[in-house]
Amino acid sequence: MIRKLWPDLSLLAILVFILLVSCFILAGLTARNVFETLSPSSSSGIVAVVVAVIVAVLAAVFILELCAASAVAGMNTALQLASDAGRHHMHALLTLASAVAVLVAALALSTGEDMSILGVAAGAFAATGLCALTIWFQRVYRSPSYPGFRDFRVDVVDARQFLMRASHGE
Repeated sequence: MIRKLWPDLSLLAILVFILLVSCFILAGLTARNVFETLSPSSSSGIVAVVVAVIVAVLAAVFILELCAASAVAGMNTALQLASDAGRHHMHALLTLASAVAVLVAALALSTGEDMSILGVAAGAFAATGLCALTIWFQRVYRSPSYPGFRDFRVDVVDARQFLMRASHGE
């Protein structure tokens, strides 16, 4: 799906890639937690270990399917919002979201409390990603002088049609 989207709808392709990676990470973490919970503390119970592995794989597949369905529904909702709001409102929403993300990341760093490095990195990554997305959106959809200027409505309609076809297995 990412390969089909890339040349024409690069923003949606990047979003699908990020969601795909996050779905696999969530499924892997779930499988690990299920296995650790169900596996026996002694290594002598081979049947219990096999059962724990099978249940962990089933849990991972279930979470992966649930995460993928939620991601597709979320993308459809976001594309519907983009279609209804238009490019100027979407740029305003992206700018506000970027400002809030930068503010939250700065507050998290300035509190001085014991925070995990993963939490700080996730906040900084989200703020940086939103700022980069806002700058890219400004250049591509709001600056006609930019060489790669695109029509926002056409891209949104194309993305929605592609997601609908993909979600129905076409």
